[in-house]
This record gives sequence, C-alpha cells and structure tokens, in this order.
Amino acid sequence: MSFAPIITLSVIALGYLIFFAPRVVCCRISPRGWVQADIVSIFSATMEFAMNHDGHFPTRLEELVEPDALGYRYLARKSLPQDPWGHPYLYVQPSGNETEPNVISLGADGEIGGTGEDADIDLRTLIAQLPGH
Repeated sequence: MSFAPIITLSVIALGYLIFFAPRVVCCRISPRGWVQADIVSIFSATMEFAMNHDGHFPTRLEELVEPDALGYRYLARKSLPQDPWGHPYLYVQPSGNETEPNVISLGADGEIGGTGEDADIDLRTLIAQLPGH
C-alpha cells in the first residue's frame, strides 16, 4: 500500500482545516464546504482503517463509528455524519484499477446528478480539482 494518498489526504485535510476552521468558528460554513470537509474526514478515516486492517477498506461506513476491541472509533463520533441536507453519504469501495474508495454526497436533492446545490460532490472530483492533478 502506497502512503502517497495518505500524504495527499493529510495536505488536503490540513488545507481544509486552515481554510474552513476560522469560518466555522466565526461564521456559517456553506453547505458545499461542509460536504467537502466531511468527505475528507470520512476518507481519512477509511485510510486509517485500511492501514490497521492489512490494506482492507471497511465494507460499510458504519465500521468507522463502531468501536473496535480497544474502544477506538475511526470517526470520533457515535453515528455517521449526514450531509447538510440530511442525506447519508454514499461509500463506494475501490474496484478494478481503483486503489481508494470514493465518498459521495448527492447534493441538496439527494439524487444522482444535478447542478448548483443539487450537484453531486465526491472525493475523486475534489482530488481532481487540486492543482497538479
């Protein structure tokens, strides 16, 4: 398992924290910003899970909030987050040539596709939008 995605994720997470933390404290975060931060957090938890399970990703997101034998939760909460519109995040395990899972919000309408607030937001698209990708 390559650690390059973990390093990339760490840089992304740090960037989101630096960019969004002041806004969360002093102002309301936009729904799309909230989704982006959640997606990065969930993805980070799946990577940590995989590192502790011989490279195997969780089969379902619920595994990230269920305490392990030592009481550790990969997402430090008792239930999975929902997107700002009250929809659960979707999780797609890697398949074929993919090496990482995908985390998806279906946007405000909760349906595939859409534009504006209804547009889907997913990890792979967020990564593809980063400079140099």
